[in-house]
Amino acid sequence: MASVKQPLEVRAVALARALQTTAVTLITPAEQAQLDELSGMLEHPPDKVTVAQLTDQAFRARSASRGISQFQHLLETRGIPRFFGAFDKLGLQILRRIGQLVAFVAFPLARRKIRMDTANVILRAEHPPLIAHLRRRHAEGLRMNVNLLGEAVLGETEAAQRLEQYLATLALPEVEVVSVKISTLYSQVSPLAREHTVAVLCERLEKLFRAGADQIFTRPNGDRVAKFVYLDMEEYRDMHLTAAAFMQTLDRDGMENVSAGIVLQAYLPTPTPCSSSSTRGPARAWRAAVRPFGCGWSRAPTWKWNVSRPPSAAGRKRPSA
Repeated sequence: MASVKQPLEVRAVALARALQTTAVTLITPAEQAQLDELSGMLEHPPDKVTVAQLTDQAFRARSASRGISQFQHLLETRGIPRFFGAFDKLGLQILRRIGQLVAFVAFPLARRKIRMDTANVILRAEHPPLIAHLRRRHAEGLRMNVNLLGEAVLGETEAAQRLEQYLATLALPEVEVVSVKISTLYSQVSPLAREHTVAVLCERLEKLFRAGADQIFTRPNGDRVAKFVYLDMEEYRDMHLTAAAFMQTLDRDGMENVSAGIVLQAYLPTPTPCSSSSTRGPARAWRAAVRPFGCGWSRAPTWKWNVSRPPSAAGRKRPSA
């Protein structure tokens, strides 16, 4: 492990390497088989597109007949992904040919298969199973970041429902950190309507940030901290919108003690200009809290910042054990 005297980004890389090395040694045969399958998908980009369209289009349908129809259309036009095993390929061949005849059975089974294949990485968001999982992880000494998965909302009614879902999740005593995406908060995100989009997002983010600040999470060691809200990054085209909404929300009055962060993903081509803009301007504590991690930028929820002056080596406190 890197020495505590080394720069933060060096320690972050060393920690990531140690975690990855440990994870590799703990992989089970079933997990390895799944990784091999995913590797095959990544080696064939068209297959990745097919799977994304299947999950995004076919499985969102409420009608079994409509879902199977879309499923068959995608398989006919794009073909069966090559990385699937022989048994799965046979099932897809049958589904492509006679799926409509047994749609009421085939569609639920297909969705169940997807859920089973992802059960070890995607958890049910209903509160009882989520709470049970978080309690088990807390008992193991782990801290959790809850990321509610879902595609971009299709309308303002769904956006309002998603915001309420975030607020309800934050209110759970077992939740410490929540990740949020702008496409789930507003259905009309558009770079062409930048000012309007940012204004709407700021209103909704402020509600989330304030809710997090009002909620208290008790860590296993007894520390009581405000809950943390991460603003996650999505498409490259929305990078500057996301950063602007984050910064302008935290510029509002009464937001000085909010625990919030933004993540600029390492796979984005040019995160630096965006992250640089977040460190210019008035000496607000949250601005300098955006720190470099290779190509990505993040503020860690385990740091406590001195609000009276910009964070520095003196103003930053390491988390207690």
